[in-house]
Amino acid sequence: MVTTIEILIRSMVATRCIGHLVRKVACD
Repeated sequence: MVTTIEILIRSMVATRCIGHLVRKVACD
């Protein structure tokens, strides 16, 4: 069973990774 805290942490990590990718593309 997945807790809401786990989902929040995973979503935060996912958005952080996406943000890094977007920044890399923008910088290039």
